[in-house]
Amino acid sequence: MFCYKNFYFFGRGVGCKEHSWNVFGKNIQIPCIGLFTCNSLHECQGIAKRNFDEVGITRYICCECYESKGGHLHRQPGPGKRTVTCIEKNWHINDSTKSLKLLAQWLHHVAQTESEDQKKKILAYMLVPAINFLYTPSEIFPLKYIYCNPKDDDYYNNNDVSESMISNPTKTIPFLFQIPSFFFLEMLMHLNQVKKFIKSELESEWDDVK
Repeated sequence: MFCYKNFYFFGRGVGCKEHSWNVFGKNIQIPCIGLFTCNSLHECQGIAKRNFDEVGITRYICCECYESKGGHLHRQPGPGKRTVTCIEKNWHINDSTKSLKLLAQWLHHVAQTESEDQKKKILAYMLVPAINFLYTPSEIFPLKYIYCNPKDDDYYNNNDVSESMISNPTKTIPFLFQIPSFFFLEMLMHLNQVKKFIKSELESEWDDVK
């Protein structure tokens, strides 16, 4: 799937139910030795699950790509030796760091390539959890946002409508109906002492001009 090469692999029947997964509605085939002791692919919030149905067309992840993207192949430990998993070896200890960096790369790509409307929409969605980390809402200053169902284009205010009244709550996304200015976000990060550790590209460009 990652290297876009065609592979031929042999299995029992049509596909391999034991090592076939459905991720975002797409059939994914993992090498059998990749899931023996490594849980890099697992059930996740309903977006990834085992594929117990007969599958025809599938996207195969080769062994080389599987390891280069963070998975670990099972290797025989030898006679009399116990199998030590990648979790026990702490090989996944930096997964959270790598995932955050991957999201940062995607956001940088969005900032450079998407339209202004799309940027504002993504920013409005992502600022809800981000601000919740930087600011604790209170009764005096509650965080006001709305629920949006992108498909039906329905909107619900989180302060006026209970979640039980929202149609298809699993398909709604909370987002800010008023996007803070760049100055406001700079101030919020400064108040939380985040700006001690990061320096925006805009500041770097301004320093070059001066």
